[in-house]
Amino acid sequence: MNKHIIITTSSAGLNYCEYEHDVHVIFGTVSINGQRLNKVATDVEEICPMQLRAEIEKHPDAKVHFTPPTAQMIYTDLLELLEQNYEEYFIVASEHKSSKDNFNQALELLTPEQRAKFNFYSSETLGFGCGLLALKADELFKQGKTSSYVINKLKEIEQNSILLCTTFELDSVPDNIFTSEFKKSFFPSLSGRHPLVKVPSLRTPEKIASFNSYEALLDGFVDQIKKYIGNCPYNGYVICPVNHPASRWFAETMEEKLGGEHISVLPITPVVASLFGIDFLAVRVYALPECLSQLYRAEQRSLAEAV
Repeated sequence: MNKHIIITTSSAGLNYCEYEHDVHVIFGTVSINGQRLNKVATDVEEICPMQLRAEIEKHPDAKVHFTPPTAQMIYTDLLELLEQNYEEYFIVASEHKSSKDNFNQALELLTPEQRAKFNFYSSETLGFGCGLLALKADELFKQGKTSSYVINKLKEIEQNSILLCTTFELDSVPDNIFTSEFKKSFFPSLSGRHPLVKVPSLRTPEKIASFNSYEALLDGFVDQIKKYIGNCPYNGYVICPVNHPASRWFAETMEEKLGGEHISVLPITPVVASLFGIDFLAVRVYALPECLSQLYRAEQRSLAEAV
């Protein structure tokens, strides 16, 4: 039996990934509400992205809400895992307040002896970005790495990635704590229909440009990624709105333009759809830190000096 078990939530989207893993997933809840619709389902396990999109298209007035697992739900899962007598329990969860607080509250319900078995990595990313870190932690522990090594490695990986996002339809972006200020300050000022945004962790999104065609939008993504990675090796992940006619074309064409077969395509999870809408698209690219392009490093230095 493995000495370690990695724990994360369903918002990480690992149920949709193609990689084998031993990460334990704690599920949240998705509710879809409209005039003629009231559905509550376990995130990922009971409702997939295609079903979610079908419901929204059938009921345009529907609103999607995601409720993360409560502290009590997490506590119950942790107790069950403790009965399996792993030597160490390693949690990878988002820095987002509700997720982090619920885990901390659940850990407080454990005895001091039980809590001593847990380590916590707080990721600055949402959704599958957090899931990728959980997968990496699982891999590293299976290689015999220590918790301190894993934590430092996850920080290095996270700090050497770029996240770009857009929406195919501005009208589908919901109003919430993540997007309300963003929409008011950014979207109305752009002439193009499709905004290209760089998101540094969970901080304020950085405006790049906007475009009136999918082709121009794609070229904008490719230009930003090339500027970041230069000629170094990379891994990329396109989180696509399932069933959108442009999704598959977008991912395949991006891979062609970047070169190599390094792009994996994943559907957006219900939690991401509830935050950013069903037409949201994101690209996260990870590069080896020692290989990052000098142009990008110079840009980062200039930004730091400006601040």
